[in-house]
Amino acid sequence: MEMTARERFLAAANHRPVDRVPLDMTLEIGAYNRLVRYLDNGLPEIDTCGTNLMVYPSAKFCQTLGIDVMYLKIGAPRRVRPFVYGDDSFTTEFGLVYKKSVTGSGIIDYEPCNAPFADFTVEDLNSYDWPDPEDETIFAGLRERAKALTEEYDVALGGYFNGSVFSTPSLLRGMEQWLVDLLIDEEFACRLMEIMCDYYTRLYCKALDECGEYLSFVRLDFDDFGTQNGLLISRELFNRLVRPYEEKFCRDVKAHFRKINPDGLIMKHTCGDVLELIGDFVDMGIDILNPIQPHTKFMTRELVGQRYGGKIAFMGAVDTQRTMPYGTPQEVEADVKDCLRKLAGPSGFIAGPSHHIQADVPPENIMAFVDAVHHYGVVENGRFVNL
Repeated sequence: MEMTARERFLAAANHRPVDRVPLDMTLEIGAYNRLVRYLDNGLPEIDTCGTNLMVYPSAKFCQTLGIDVMYLKIGAPRRVRPFVYGDDSFTTEFGLVYKKSVTGSGIIDYEPCNAPFADFTVEDLNSYDWPDPEDETIFAGLRERAKALTEEYDVALGGYFNGSVFSTPSLLRGMEQWLVDLLIDEEFACRLMEIMCDYYTRLYCKALDECGEYLSFVRLDFDDFGTQNGLLISRELFNRLVRPYEEKFCRDVKAHFRKINPDGLIMKHTCGDVLELIGDFVDMGIDILNPIQPHTKFMTRELVGQRYGGKIAFMGAVDTQRTMPYGTPQEVEADVKDCLRKLAGPSGFIAGPSHHIQADVPPENIMAFVDAVHHYGVVENGRFVNL
């Protein structure tokens, strides 16, 4: 019997039998509009997106392409002007300013251009006029949107609430200063992470109060602990200084989620080579790890699958660094097959891009990705049928 999208996702994430590997697909606005023009099937282009340029497509788009995962975003707090795609700049609730840049081919991006907490002391942190994480404007209409989406399409709906205990400080302080803080000013670093942990825990719990019953998972975003060649900080430093706040955030949000929705899952996003930390993520109670970035120095798909298959679900892994933007449709298909062989058991894996698909990815390659998951990801009696 064919599963619904939500059933398929929950089965895969919980390492239970699936009828097909679920498909996740996050797209930046340029990639989305290029794709719908290519499909030419009546799906409309989009002129709005999140501050990271990710779009939130309609249920019709996801049903048409057989995408099993959708995302629900929160709104802007009262103290800032809502982001408008195409504006020259925008400012976050913490005073971080992003300015627009445009590539030679016309692709728009936004880059941070200040570090508003660069000169702060612990006293400054304690006296700062922090925004209210329970500001009602952030959550306006959230429950209604979640209810409408899941009534239209029995989809795996994920909460995309943009919380970061480690990476937000790196933006507010500047990356270099933040790394120095972690090494020589532990009092400051710990106080800032404590504030971020409290802020985002309250925000996530308020969002879950509004819509948690309709969500399949919550994405804990966007703490990037990896680089192309290994960890950004040592595992020892992570466990000693950072993990207490990361783990508290994860466990408190998960516990609150489970009170509202006993099936609710936690997905952790971290880019880069984080092979050394995956065991720690398992111990922290994280259910799903995203995005399993390939082509790093140590974190191969094979090693990740061998060491941690069955212990934590994997989400992502299809290469957006080389194959999707620069390869052929045949090479994209081969990449999907490699992911299935090494990361899917055949459960425990949600196929998706290893980064939001950007505007330089040809539509033909996006559809090769979709078609490959639908064909080679089919499972019967615990085995891939076509792989």
